[in-house]
Amino acid sequence: MSLACDLIELAAAAKRKAKGAASMKAFADEIRTKYGAEIPPDVLNEIFARASKRFQEDYSSLDGIKAEMAKVVVAESRKNMSIGRKVGEVAFDAAALLPRTIMTTGDMSMTARQALFSNLSHPIDALRSMPAQTKAMFGEKLGDRFRASDRRVGMSGEQYAKMVDESIRGRDNAPLYEAAGLEIAPLEPGRGLLSQEEAFQSSLAHRIPVVKKVVRASERAAVTHLNMRRADLFDQMIKYADPGDGSLPLDQAKQIARYVNNATGRGALPEKLRGGTEMLSSVFFSPRLVASRVGYLKNMVASAASTLKGSGMTPTEQAIAIEYGRTMGAMAAVLGTAAAMGATVNLDPRNSDFLKVKVGKVHADFTAGLGQYVTLLSRLATNTTITTSGKKTELGGKGLFDPTRAGVISQFARGKVTPVVGLGIDTLSKRKSSKYEDARLPPYDKQIGTDFIGRPTTAYSTVERSALPLHVSATFQTLQEGEGVAKALATAVLEFFGVGVNTFDPKGPRVPDTPVRDVLKKRIDPKLLK
Repeated sequence: MSLACDLIELAAAAKRKAKGAASMKAFADEIRTKYGAEIPPDVLNEIFARASKRFQEDYSSLDGIKAEMAKVVVAESRKNMSIGRKVGEVAFDAAALLPRTIMTTGDMSMTARQALFSNLSHPIDALRSMPAQTKAMFGEKLGDRFRASDRRVGMSGEQYAKMVDESIRGRDNAPLYEAAGLEIAPLEPGRGLLSQEEAFQSSLAHRIPVVKKVVRASERAAVTHLNMRRADLFDQMIKYADPGDGSLPLDQAKQIARYVNNATGRGALPEKLRGGTEMLSSVFFSPRLVASRVGYLKNMVASAASTLKGSGMTPTEQAIAIEYGRTMGAMAAVLGTAAAMGATVNLDPRNSDFLKVKVGKVHADFTAGLGQYVTLLSRLATNTTITTSGKKTELGGKGLFDPTRAGVISQFARGKVTPVVGLGIDTLSKRKSSKYEDARLPPYDKQIGTDFIGRPTTAYSTVERSALPLHVSATFQTLQEGEGVAKALATAVLEFFGVGVNTFDPKGPRVPDTPVRDVLKKRIDPKLLK
């Protein structure tokens, strides 16, 4: 019996090694295609030979080997790069990628943003993964205490995250993860060659003193949490769908992987756009997150249709339907509890506040942005839009940003672009108003445009939005609106874990989005901060 088990284990190891070798070859081909014209063939061959030797010695460290290859290849390509191209790359990173990384760093926002749906459907598992996320970010000194004999005592965040990463890639279903297309993001940075979480693709952010430590800690926490949730959810759904003899067809495993990827913010881009991922990332804030929300809604409709048919559902379809039911049920419970506690929850899908929890001027989105897509579809379907102030408007007119069908779509798209692209659009759509004049802006902060919700855009407001994490800006925004310290602290906690919070008076004046400066300079009544 022992010999048989050993033979089975050897066969499984050989299979994993063969798949790893195929993955290494595909990665090498990708490098040759992208960098073959910049790096001499003999240098590339030497890099591949060293990587191959390491792989033969320890094939379980495949992702670490690929990450090291990526670093060496990028470094070699830069040796022969012209000064003009180096400057261009730095400028591109600083304008398009760095602001996004800064805005999404220093927090655990993946919890209720990318991974919200999987966490709602399995809250106990989500809570169990929180200590790992915390230890990956801060190290074990701020996490749970282990026995003195435990080898994990005193681990740094980097060491702990690596241990978790290795445990995920060493699971029994690990070969199926890759075959089915489950997105297990690499722990090590390697922009352009590795499938990183898109919020951390800026190479500049990983080189700026002090900032790089915060960014790296946030990246470890995000990758650890998301990879754990993806692997756990995939394993659970495979266990439900698999008849028990390992005969689940690969296409059904891929179907489960697609659901899990969409439920955790890693949607697949259309085939024609996959080659231009970096360009898309320079235009849109989170293209794969947008793709995941579209895919999640599309699959929800298909799952509902299959459920209504009743008979004929495959075990995989049943597993997906159960997940949708659990997620929507948990979301309804959260919103219902908020309403029972006195908050306002808007149920009109045409309203900008659809499914948002409103307390005073504070608007919190517990749907991870999914409500925005439902609102867009509802407005187009009914030809009607309703603002947060309750103003109902029939779609019509001829202007691009007038209340027309094209205007509704363009306004939605404007909320998804990067800060630099948004600044360009704001400048083109500049509209002055009496409300703006009432704001009495200082002369050094002149209006250069109008943002997608009607606020004046200035050079300073653009810098402030792009240079601070979202949870910091949102907290100061709550203080700026005079909602008090208690609500500001609540905003900070919600935003830290990824719940989108905006604080504004829909009937108040539209002033530039500069809450940090306004609060620090006490340009608002200090009494309102009490």
